[in-house]
Amino acid sequence: EDEERQEQFKPKNTASQVTKDAFEGLKPDRKNVVLDTVTLIVDALNEDREVDALGAYESVSDMEERLALWSKLDSKQRSTIKRVGKQAQEKH
Repeated sequence: EDEERQEQFKPKNTASQVTKDAFEGLKPDRKNVVLDTVTLIVDALNEDREVDALGAYESVSDMEERLALWSKLDSKQRSTIKRVGKQAQEKH
């Protein structure tokens, strides 16, 4: 009974669930675009081309697609994009 009660009060809209739902909600052709962009970002980060990775991320203008893309990156990749984006904003 305690387990049922815990499950009942468990948050259903966690950030990670929302981003996963964003990807699942995309049309198949848009999923492919997102996955291709993820590949570009990961390749750029692996080659220490952080600015290129940020550019690929920013090339996705649709917020649902951007959220879906975000869900496919790991924590380190997301942190790098945030950091490079912040540095780019400070330069302008």
